[in-house]
Amino acid sequence: QEEKLTLQKSLLRFEALFGRPTTKAEREIVRPLYDRYRIVKRMVAKTVPKGSKESAELQPILEHIAMDFISPSHSKSEAIVSLSETTSELPAGAIDENEISTNSSKSSVKDSKNIHFQSNNLHEMSLTELNQLLGETRVQKKNLRTVLRDFENEFFKIMGRKVEKEDKVNMGSVYSNYKHKMQTL
Repeated sequence: QEEKLTLQKSLLRFEALFGRPTTKAEREIVRPLYDRYRIVKRMVAKTVPKGSKESAELQPILEHIAMDFISPSHSKSEAIVSLSETTSELPAGAIDENEISTNSSKSSVKDSKNIHFQSNNLHEMSLTELNQLLGETRVQKKNLRTVLRDFENEFFKIMGRKVEKEDKVNMGSVYSNYKHKMQTL
């Protein structure tokens, strides 16, 4: 039970610091930690009765879903200590500083866009302002799509294959901008 909570908090702390592993290489590096957590979780689930308070307050950590909860019964220092132990077990150079800064910059770009979008208060705008914003957004989306199409065509000419998720890292901000414009429309 204690190991499970420690692993759970470590993984949450790791994700808070470095973000979710996005590339296949990053996922392969972190996979043993998630696998160990799942094994410990299954062992705990077999020993803890289903009706108890502890089993009701524990939640699984899934790789594809962001977690946002706090266990009130344990201190944060345990998670930090276990995180340092966990990251020391990773092979040297396993976490690339550039990838970390890219992940954090992507999330900050998304956050700033969400704040900008929320501050627009679309419901308070007049019809002409909404039409103007719609036109601007369409033009921006079209420009971004042109840039992305050029990148994808150039990539296909050079590499002889379509762009994959790992290849989009360099153009991540453009892709996220385009996605945001699509959502806005």
